[in-house]
Amino acid sequence: MNSPTVAITINFSATIAYKARNFGYFSKRTISYSLSSLSSLYVTKTAGEILFDGYNERILSILSSVPLAGIKDKFGLFYGKNGTLGDDGIFSMWTLVDENFGKVVTWNHKNQSDYYEGECNAVRGSAGEFYPINRKRDYLEFFSSELCKFAKLEYEKDVDIKGVLGYKYTAKNIFDNGTLRPENKCFCVGECFPSGIFNVSSCRQDSPTFLSMPHFYNADPYYIDSIEGVSPQDKHEFYITLEPKSGIVIDIAARMQVNMLLQPVEYITMYENVPRIFMPLFYFDQTISAKDDLASTLTLIQNLPEYSNITVMILVTLGVASLLCIAFNWYCWSKGKFENECKIPQNTFEEIPLRS
Repeated sequence: MNSPTVAITINFSATIAYKARNFGYFSKRTISYSLSSLSSLYVTKTAGEILFDGYNERILSILSSVPLAGIKDKFGLFYGKNGTLGDDGIFSMWTLVDENFGKVVTWNHKNQSDYYEGECNAVRGSAGEFYPINRKRDYLEFFSSELCKFAKLEYEKDVDIKGVLGYKYTAKNIFDNGTLRPENKCFCVGECFPSGIFNVSSCRQDSPTFLSMPHFYNADPYYIDSIEGVSPQDKHEFYITLEPKSGIVIDIAARMQVNMLLQPVEYITMYENVPRIFMPLFYFDQTISAKDDLASTLTLIQNLPEYSNITVMILVTLGVASLLCIAFNWYCWSKGKFENECKIPQNTFEEIPLRS
């Protein structure tokens, strides 16, 4: 029997310290005393305990007993969520098959969120499953309830997926802080970090949660230089490929990394002298390509104009030949020569008697 995978990760207390970073002196000292029962900033647990099963901490046992506190008795990144339907919210979508097909109209009955600033609160783009037809080589947008925001992927190039022409859109700049894409600055939520990481703390109960591409791919060198063991490569990119006529997804690589911010917090002893660093917790990598039968159908759809042109050329040729034949017959008849001059000979050979 294989032993469960064991991992070393940052202690959950970083979440408590992050939430208390703006508290007053006495509140921080009280929290500092409560956290003194923890032996280290890091814990060694199985992957199951860190993700879904959760693990016990004495301070959680105390806090979870407080009425209306909303704190669970165990800590786990997805503790209590395994096997549930999730909490993506209520989406209202455009369902007519036109240039707006699949677009999100409202999320939780609103066309604006309140997690960011200005235009960055707009609820827009596709819900992720369906996209409008007749795509262009520009960009696509989808709205993510996990990010509480819309994300814009930019056209990169044409690609061939199982014989189907596709437009590839990449997410290279969705975590830009406004340096390359000024319109992204309103996602900063107070502080703009170096480009390549996204602050979702306001969307995740003010937890120190930050998203990036795996291994800080396409991020500012600040993140790569601050931690050992990361090696960003092209295999870590996030992209979506669409069949342009139908808007159907034919290839997708959804890759993202979850990080936790560790930073000094004054008057909380355990965190007073820690460095400011973004600690990777885990990343997910999901890739899906169109099945062969779908690829065959899409190839037929893409080739229909070519088939139609060939059919039209054949019909035009037959039509012209028929018109010429009719015109010739009409000309002969009008001259009264149909039976004489225009009659096609029935015998085209000469009979020669055989000698006996």
